[in-house]
Amino acid sequence: MIRLNSKDVAEFMGKRHDNLMRTIRTDIKNLESPDNYYKEGSYTDGKGKVRACYEISIQGCERLSKKLSEEDKESFLNKCRDNAKESSDEALRASESHSEKEYTVKEAAEKLGISERTIFRRIKAGELKAEKREFKQVLVSERTVITESSIEEYLKNQEEKDV
Repeated sequence: MIRLNSKDVAEFMGKRHDNLMRTIRTDIKNLESPDNYYKEGSYTDGKGKVRACYEISIQGCERLSKKLSEEDKESFLNKCRDNAKESSDEALRASESHSEKEYTVKEAAEKLGISERTIFRRIKAGELKAEKREFKQVLVSERTVITESSIEEYLKNQEEKDV
């Protein structure tokens, strides 16, 4: 399910984020299943502090739009739908471009039978290739991934060293 960050939604509505958060908290109290509309999240502000936010579904945006004038409502919902479409297109492109199997550091350590610490040492030494990838969730986060071909190349180099 595509969800929008409450910071973006507040901007689309022309509201302050803290006021939108209060509106959402009030709305959650009146819902039987708020997870269909809102999901708690967090983001890091410009000063490095972790702040609360919500991930809002399109249905949640529709609920929030009921408090807007008809003209503002239509503009707001169009912005939400366009942003959601961009997010889903971006996710689709990202998944298509990464067709090779990728491993987290933990998974690569298990596959190679060595510790995560050793994996990081081998990456630092240039013996094992790793890439930093961005994953957009509530926030854009980065994690190290190791591709199948990198693991195969590493194993081949290890065999050559042993011979």
